[in-house]
This record gives sequence, C-alpha cells and structure tokens, in this order.
Amino acid sequence: MSESLNEVIDRVGGDFNRIEDWTNVLSLGEQQRVSFARIFLHRPVLAFLDESTSSLDEQNERLLYQNLRELGISFVSVGHNSSLKEFHDYLLVLNNDGTVELSEIPKRTGSSAFKHFLNLLNPKSGK
Repeated sequence: MSESLNEVIDRVGGDFNRIEDWTNVLSLGEQQRVSFARIFLHRPVLAFLDESTSSLDEQNERLLYQNLRELGISFVSVGHNSSLKEFHDYLLVLNNDGTVELSEIPKRTGSSAFKHFLNLLNPKSGK
C-alpha cells in the first residue's frame, strides 16, 4: 500500500464508512484522484472535467488522462495547464469580449475523442 494511502487511513482512523467532511480530510490532489476513480468505476460515455488535475503533477495528470482514453471515455476539460493540450483534439478559447475560437490541436495520430463523441450523437453519419 502506498505511503500516502496509509496517511489517509490514519487520518480517518481506518474507518472509511463514517460520515466525514472529506474536503477537510483529503488534500485537493487526493480529492481529484478520487474523482477520477469514480469516473473509471462508472465509465460514462462523456466526462466533463473542470480543473480536474490542477493540483496534480504532470506524471499523474498524464496517467489519468491516458486511462480515460484507454477506457474509451470521451471528455471535455476546462483548465489552464498547457500540458492538457497533449490529451485533447480541439481547443476552445472563450475570450473576454464574448467571442470564441475553436481550433484543432495538431499532434499525434489516432482517433479523436471529440469525433467519437459526435459519432455517438449521430451514428448514421459514419464520419
């Protein structure tokens, strides 16, 4: 068992069934990892992620996003870390003047999670 998990067990006296304000027990990074664990368990078609890795290092961020892709979970992220671009196919910028910019992020080969999601919405298109 990892050292950090042992620390969490100690913080709650080994009782994960008790009613607790977990925001006061778990660090923000731990809370973010628990949120991803919930996504992995429920395996939704689409996950909306709002600053979901802002308190994690890039290695943990990469691991979590790679797991999303491996499980075939499409996702939309809101974030400020430029490292997030690696895991996305499109970038939507909301400007202060109310305009928006949508651009494709040039990079790796492989399927587009966004295109996969659009195909789920309109399976007859086949595109």
